[in-house]
Amino acid sequence: MSAKTRPDEMGEWAPGTVGEDVMTVHRLIGPLDDPGRTRELKSVCGEGKAVDEKDIWARAVNCPLCLAAP
Repeated sequence: MSAKTRPDEMGEWAPGTVGEDVMTVHRLIGPLDDPGRTRELKSVCGEGKAVDEKDIWARAVNCPLCLAAP
């Protein structure tokens, strides 16, 4: 079981899920310090739509495209 991370524990990006797919963990970038603006986060690989819910988790990133990004 994974735990959600708190904003004060994050750096430039945070691991998280996009939309209904809770198995693929992406690198999320955006306003990480404001929990009310999670829909503004974007995955490095471009997965998901602007309206998709994004959840930040303390899990390892497993998206191949996010892992390959610099």
